[in-house]
Amino acid sequence: MLLDHGRIAGAENEVRIEDMSGEDLYLMVYDLIRENRQLSRQVGVYEERIKKVQLFDTVVDTLETVRSVEQHKMQNYMSLLLQNSRNIVLFLDRNSRFAYCTQIFLRLFGVPGMDAVSGHTLHEVYSRFVDEGQADTLSDAFKAMKERPAPVEMEMRATVRDDSGALESRSYNVMMTPLMDERGEFGGAIMMYHDISDIEARILAEDANAAKDEFIANVSHEIRTPLNAILGLSELELQKRPSGETGENLNKIYSAGRILLELINDVLDISKIRSGSFELSERDYSFADMLGDVIDLNMVAIGSKPITFCFEGDEGLPSRLFGDETRVKQILNNLLSNAFKFTKKGVVALKVACERDDDGGALVRFTVSDTGRGIREKDMGELFKSYSQLEARPNQKMEGSGLGLAICKCLVELMGGTIGVSSEYGSGSVFVAEIRQRVTDPTPIGAETLNELREFRHAKHHRANVYSAGLSMPEGRVLVVDDVSSNLDVAKGLLLRYGLSVDCARGGAEALETLRRVKKPYDLIFMDYMMPDMDGVETIEAIRGEADGLYAKTPIVMLTANTVLGRREMFLQGGADDFLEKPINVARLDGMLRLWIPKEKQLRAAAGGSNDGAADDSADDDGAEGGFPPIQGVDAERGIANAGGSAALYKNVLASFCRDVDEKAEAIVKSAEGGDFKLYATLVHGIKGASASIGAREIALFAEGLETAGLNGDAAVVRDQTEAFVSDLCALARRVDTALKNAMPGDQSEMGPEALGIGRLKEALLGMDIGAVNDMIASYADLPLDAKTRGLVMDIEQRILMFEYEAAVALIDALLAY
Repeated sequence: MLLDHGRIAGAENEVRIEDMSGEDLYLMVYDLIRENRQLSRQVGVYEERIKKVQLFDTVVDTLETVRSVEQHKMQNYMSLLLQNSRNIVLFLDRNSRFAYCTQIFLRLFGVPGMDAVSGHTLHEVYSRFVDEGQADTLSDAFKAMKERPAPVEMEMRATVRDDSGALESRSYNVMMTPLMDERGEFGGAIMMYHDISDIEARILAEDANAAKDEFIANVSHEIRTPLNAILGLSELELQKRPSGETGENLNKIYSAGRILLELINDVLDISKIRSGSFELSERDYSFADMLGDVIDLNMVAIGSKPITFCFEGDEGLPSRLFGDETRVKQILNNLLSNAFKFTKKGVVALKVACERDDDGGALVRFTVSDTGRGIREKDMGELFKSYSQLEARPNQKMEGSGLGLAICKCLVELMGGTIGVSSEYGSGSVFVAEIRQRVTDPTPIGAETLNELREFRHAKHHRANVYSAGLSMPEGRVLVVDDVSSNLDVAKGLLLRYGLSVDCARGGAEALETLRRVKKPYDLIFMDYMMPDMDGVETIEAIRGEADGLYAKTPIVMLTANTVLGRREMFLQGGADDFLEKPINVARLDGMLRLWIPKEKQLRAAAGGSNDGAADDSADDDGAEGGFPPIQGVDAERGIANAGGSAALYKNVLASFCRDVDEKAEAIVKSAEGGDFKLYATLVHGIKGASASIGAREIALFAEGLETAGLNGDAAVVRDQTEAFVSDLCALARRVDTALKNAMPGDQSEMGPEALGIGRLKEALLGMDIGAVNDMIASYADLPLDAKTRGLVMDIEQRILMFEYEAAVALIDALLAY
């Protein structure tokens, strides 16, 4: 249909069209209008996209410009970095020609400028400016890397110029790294030098320190040996209770020797103190006894000087503290010795005060004042530095190493305290040291003890009562592990005096079996260090690693006859909590038990009384030597002292010593012949401890020398001296056995098995009443038995100690049939 001159009229969505005949046609054009609008919107969208594309092109152009600028800046930064780098950096092309190097390369090797190296090969530059040998080495390394691209690292020394132009030798770590192009082909290399001279120097210094520490460890034993002789001999004489001036001098020798030994240990340990690895050895101690020892020692320092020594304190000072008693003594001894050294006449005073805390701690303040020369103000800053001695002149003999006050400062700070000084030159000085300690017994020392300290009588009074026990621990349980019977006897005898329940194990394997078998756990374990099969450290590791974890935190104290430097640290690292020297010192044992046995199981004994459950056998001892003849090579008084003053216990130890010799003599010979030096040293070590316990000092020293030879693998000494040692040892055992038999009265029919109540022992054993068993066994020690009965009783005791109850019952039956 032909349409023309149409007109639109009417509604928005209606069109009237007039055709050729004059008729009006009306069409609904809604859809056309909608499509027209959609097209209009699309046109708008396309127009927006076109604008964005135009904008994007503008942004891209801008980014390219910025990137170009940043790349240029980065290149400048890299150029500046390389130019100012303190490290030598070289860029080489694929033919080893210099493309670039940092300015420090030019300066260190005296190269006049980049023109002198640019375009020249590595070999040419190094031959001219560095070293012909290094030129060959680096050229060969470059060629090898070019053939097989991989980084090459080496160390070199070079003579270079320092900042002042002086020549010096430096060490470098040189890294040559290949540079690969976009096709993965070798395109050159980068060489970087890292100066390791300071690191090398530090390593050398560390090696020197290690060598020094090793030297100190080696000489420490040699230093201690003569001191131990001084202490041992003076202690032997003191046990004879000399009177008058001789006794006083021996007391001073012994006290001075003890302090000297402690000071030597500190000097040997100064490197550890300064490095911060030094550890305090803290335990319970008597405050008054510590002060008494310090006062007694420093009385010697007065000599003939017109000096008055004063002690000031308060009767309310606590009885016992927890801390490192030895180090506290050292602090006081250093301060007092300085006061006496620099005071020609006048007064030296020690004042002690204690401020209690609510949490059971205490701030202990020691004030040492003197009327000596005093200290110049300009010297105050040097006072606590190592190796510093004020007013020391070349021709003036000055005692001391200059370490005293420096060590004091370190120790005081380790104890959470401070130390300071005030002084007026020409009028005297006042040193104040404050340390933090924990109060374990707040009972006041009282007026009587305070008067003893003021009158300088406390130390002597304390030594006379060193073996008086002050605690009873009837509920405490202890296990002692040692492969030597006599050592077990000594330890058990001393522990029973506290009323403790004591079990024994002869070796690590037996200790583990015992721990697994008993139902009631132990409160404390004493562990010998040197034992066959499993040593003390290995046994502790096994105990700590038990699956049930029952003994993961049980205190374990290492028993050892070796007290050389570093031994304590080794034991602590091996899992032990403390260590105790052999022969066992009763005072040290007392402190050890106070520290590790749970406080709720410690009962204070009545004044003047003995411990519950502990046999008081001192009244039954037959004289100083225990009622038997003297034995050649044995100091019975020393042996009795090692047994806690009990002659009855000492007799048991002597009998056990004879059995130990029978068991170990042949094994010592076989291990020497077989070259098993570790076992040899362990066996001889056991004999050393047993000999020292009975007072056989000469054979103990012989054993000590052979033990050292065994540990060092010195086959010649072991081969040449073992036969003589075993011969002397067996001869000593025979003399001991003869003395024991001679000490037994011949007619003992009235003390036969029935009189012993051996039947009750069997009943208690079958009923597993171990407390009653231990009491009865302990009571037999004081009875005058004939040799055969005594031997059977000892065998029964050994079986019980080893938990061989069936064998013990069989021996009891044999004794009943005797």
